[in-house]
Amino acid sequence: MFGPGGFTGPDNPFGVPDAFAQQPPDTRPPEERYAEQLRQLNDMGFYEFERNVEALRRTGGSVQGAVEYLLTH
Repeated sequence: MFGPGGFTGPDNPFGVPDAFAQQPPDTRPPEERYAEQLRQLNDMGFYEFERNVEALRRTGGSVQGAVEYLLTH
C-alpha cells in the first residue's frame, strides 16, 4: 500500500522512504571498508595503519576529519 511519504506495510509501517531506513552495520574489515580513504591518507604521507583506521572510525570515514584528528592527536 502507498501512504503519505512512501510505501507502508509490515516492514515499513510509517511510510519512511527506503533511503532513510536504517542500514545494517558495516562488518567489513577496516582495510576493505576504508580502502579509498586509507589510500588517500597514505598519499598525503600518513602511513600508520592503526592510527589512520582509528582516525577514520572517529570521523565516520571522513578523510578531512581524519587528517585533522591525526594532526592534533
